[in-house]
Amino acid sequence: NPNKEVYNRDSKKYVEIVKYTETFRIKPKVEGNGRISLQDSFVRFGGSAVIEVIPAAGSRIDSVVTSRGEILNSENGLFKIENVTDVVGVTAYFSNATGVETYESDKLRISPNPTTGEIRVENKENSDYEILDMQGKPQSHGRIEDGVLDVGGLPSGEYMLKIENYIFIFYKK
Repeated sequence: NPNKEVYNRDSKKYVEIVKYTETFRIKPKVEGNGRISLQDSFVRFGGSAVIEVIPAAGSRIDSVVTSRGEILNSENGLFKIENVTDVVGVTAYFSNATGVETYESDKLRISPNPTTGEIRVENKENSDYEILDMQGKPQSHGRIEDGVLDVGGLPSGEYMLKIENYIFIFYKK
């Protein structure tokens, strides 16, 4: 039927067919000095969302991570979440553009950043960790002993440190 109606034998009437499309919300969260701009906070089932992440003056974007555990990559400051099939949280992590930093959360603290060889980890001693390059390729993993990670063997560059559900970006000089 070109009018998208179907005949109901019980009521002896034509009934319009309505297609239901499920939509999901994108929930932004910011850690540090910056903001997230969404073109649309709702996405259709299986669809994509484009997110603009904007650091404040003197800050830089460290990482953008979804509640599904995906680390999003940027294309000119835009980040894309694909195949949305549920509510998705997205967190943008920002840090100071220069200087030595300490990352803190409610349960974890790491310092210094940048580092030349060791990272101190507070409140997560004796936890498992993984270090990845910025393409997501594993570089090192193990267990944090005495609150210190030895990263002296890594080449200079930018890395992701995963400890439990936390992801931090650090710089090795």
